[in-house]
Amino acid sequence: MSSFYLNIPTTYEEWIEMGEVSFGKFYSYGGLTMLQNFLTICENKPKLLSKVKIKDDTGKEYTAEEFVVMLSDLEVIDG
Repeated sequence: MSSFYLNIPTTYEEWIEMGEVSFGKFYSYGGLTMLQNFLTICENKPKLLSKVKIKDDTGKEYTAEEFVVMLSDLEVIDG
């Protein structure tokens, strides 16, 4: 089981738990919705995209694109 955390410009000092991967599923804790909303903003302000920070519980960092690609292989349970 791995947990994932999100840090975006509006919450710089705070890491928000996005959810966790377990048994081939990503269980979202609301952070995924926050990421989706922020990526929508990035469509008009692409420079903000580089400010998105995502890491797992081991400290490994991911770009937003890498994280979304990883999710594409999993069933997402949002709730």
